[in-house]
Amino acid sequence: MICVVLLFRQIELLWRRALFDRERRLFCLVNADLVDYSVSQKAADKLSLLLQDRASYANEGQSQF
Repeated sequence: MICVVLLFRQIELLWRRALFDRERRLFCLVNADLVDYSVSQKAADKLSLLLQDRASYANEGQSQF
């Protein structure tokens, strides 16, 4: 995804695709330094939450076997 003017929702969607992609594709955020500070701060907070969700999801998958 190339940053020109990005909304939080677009970045959140990229995070979700990157973290939960089962095909293990590569996702990239180009020119992230152009994202507005408030949007980037909110996106960073959301990324932290998604990483916690991903860890929980991985742990649940391991306990089934």
